[in-house]
Amino acid sequence: DPDHPMVFGADLFLWFMGFLIVMGFVVIPNSAYNALAQEMRDRTFELVVITPLTPARILRGKLGSAMAQSCLYASAIVPFMVFTYFLGGIDILTVLFCMVLAFLATILLTLFALFAASFAYKHAPRMGGALLAMALVGAAIGAIGLSISIVHFNVAQEYLQNFFKKEVLLGTGTVLFVAVTYGALFFTVACTQLTFDSANRSTPVRIVLAVQCVGWLALMTGVFIVSGRDDEVLMALTAFPLAQFFIAGIF
Repeated sequence: DPDHPMVFGADLFLWFMGFLIVMGFVVIPNSAYNALAQEMRDRTFELVVITPLTPARILRGKLGSAMAQSCLYASAIVPFMVFTYFLGGIDILTVLFCMVLAFLATILLTLFALFAASFAYKHAPRMGGALLAMALVGAAIGAIGLSISIVHFNVAQEYLQNFFKKEVLLGTGTVLFVAVTYGALFFTVACTQLTFDSANRSTPVRIVLAVQCVGWLALMTGVFIVSGRDDEVLMALTAFPLAQFFIAGIF
């Protein structure tokens, strides 16, 4: 609407952000999944494994290829996203905040896709791709909704203004901890699935789970102190890691 230029920049940014989310949350992880799954279906992966390349180096190569593809898409769309700042209705901090979050989420989802490809090949080759597609589409829809909230409620400005408050620092630490440790867990499990059955495949996963356990204990202690020793908050935060470690113990 030409009579409301202050809205035009924000709305245009959300359209560009939606395109970036679809590329980063659906197309790129699915491409990484298919690249690894196709090699395993065609039985060419075994030829690569018998070379000096380790499964970790192979997966890092797949991840690097996906990130190069992500940078290619970003180089095409990011200039237009930054241009929306000059149209008004959105600040540059929000633009950068959304792009950084999208890039970090793309890395995590790509690691999840590689994990799904290595795991599905042995356990659910027919359903793996379909389940991954549904998960990626759900993540993309959630990310679009989150982007709308960030833009219209000035979340980035509020976040930076209150960054040094203990609640915000604890929340930021929790998000980073979950992203880094689960990314490491996806990568480690994918490596073990691609390793020969005679190799030691359990120790790396146990190390990552042990680090997660120690990290969760530290986070729960921090939340318990910050929340004024609220038992309900502590119980809510405890439920997820307990469920995860229960499932990990089964397998």
